[in-house]
Amino acid sequence: MKDRRLLWTVIAGFAMLAVVLGATGVGIAPAVAASPVDGVLLQATPQPTEEPADETGLTNLDSYRSTIRIEWTGTRSGEAVEGFINVEMAYVREPRASEATVEASGLGDVSEDGTMTMRYVRVGKQVWYYDATSDSWSQMTVGDDDEDFGIFSPTEMLPNIDLDSVRSASKIETVNDVECYRYEFTEKAIQEEEDFGDVAKARGTVWEAVDGGFVVKVVMDAEVASMEDNELFDEGNLSLAYDVYDINVPFVIEPPTEAEGNVGQRDDIPMLPDAQIEFSMMGMVSYTTASSLKEAADFYKKEMPANGWSADKDGETILEDFVLLNYSKGADKANIMISRDNEKDVTSVMISVQSESDTLGKDAEMGDTEEGDESDAMPGETAFQPPQDVPLMPDADVDPTSDDTYIVYTTSASLKEIQAFYQKEMPANGWEPEKGNDLVGNGYLDYSKDGGKRVANIYASEEDGQVTVDIFLITLD
Repeated sequence: MKDRRLLWTVIAGFAMLAVVLGATGVGIAPAVAASPVDGVLLQATPQPTEEPADETGLTNLDSYRSTIRIEWTGTRSGEAVEGFINVEMAYVREPRASEATVEASGLGDVSEDGTMTMRYVRVGKQVWYYDATSDSWSQMTVGDDDEDFGIFSPTEMLPNIDLDSVRSASKIETVNDVECYRYEFTEKAIQEEEDFGDVAKARGTVWEAVDGGFVVKVVMDAEVASMEDNELFDEGNLSLAYDVYDINVPFVIEPPTEAEGNVGQRDDIPMLPDAQIEFSMMGMVSYTTASSLKEAADFYKKEMPANGWSADKDGETILEDFVLLNYSKGADKANIMISRDNEKDVTSVMISVQSESDTLGKDAEMGDTEEGDESDAMPGETAFQPPQDVPLMPDADVDPTSDDTYIVYTTSASLKEIQAFYQKEMPANGWEPEKGNDLVGNGYLDYSKDGGKRVANIYASEEDGQVTVDIFLITLD
């Protein structure tokens, strides 16, 4: 299974923007004052300024759309390469909504053909995410943090410049229906930054809104030697165009209709009427409800058989604050884990489904594979490699549908042995256990890492002497 590294690609695009704008310290010359002298573009003298009290950037706008287009040609390991990253974004303050679409090509081994498409939609606290690699949507609930797709405010771009002096000397132009100050820059205006690589030459222009102080447009051409870990090119020519438009123009962002019925929910597996989805992806749904533990368990004991599911033999585990229900329907398996948080007065329900029909459908879409492809793995083997800091039992037989967010495998170890294994190995890999971890008693183990930005949920269920382990890996922004 290919490592998609989708977020890296988006970050790489934004990092390139940071390179040319010098987010950590940029010197900029006003357009009217810049004049070639012996082939050198004169620069304004940096002057220290106090951080302005008023917030700048796009955070005060009611709505806007923006685009970033990055193109490059160059060499990598001596071979010619080219590619692009195109990002289209939109934001509406009320009702709260945002969206972003990323299309890219020439991304090395991020995908089989080096291309990538992803989409992000947020309406209120619900977020939908589309990954073209797996042709699937994910859904989750997020907090109240606001997005600023504009990336930079003038103070971030120009931390060492007397903005008032620069603005007073600047030429004013109308760009995207907005009156703007215009600043020009060269590579001399870009502070060297090891993480961003070496910008040998650069020439560009920035337009800043006179009213509002946000960046409206940037254009730039540069010769860049890449970052050490950059897989796009070793050195090459890069061009960038960034625009903000439809500023304060009324428009509506709605939930993606394509995601309906394609975010983990199945018509034959109902949810409680007041379900609040926390996370959803192909084969898994997690939600909360105000129903009690018993009410939620009774709901599924009634509704699952009514929808054609049969309870597995010994497929019911009931503890004080945890219920595990296992069902089968043909070749499909469904695990329903219900837990109660008395402090928050909420019940959590997690439904995971292993569907043979889904796997067969994907295989049919892919067609025949070439000799030596991942499908040639011997029984009990898989080309998928879990993250290095997420250990598996030594005899783990990993399901080939596993990926970087959901790992499922079988093992001959007992629940007690699995619990002892993870209680030792997860902390050894930098994971911190959550309170109440008890695989034998509660049926789950929860861990967090990187200050809570990464979460690992480990579940295990036993059937006919064989234990199945499900690991859900979630990365929070």
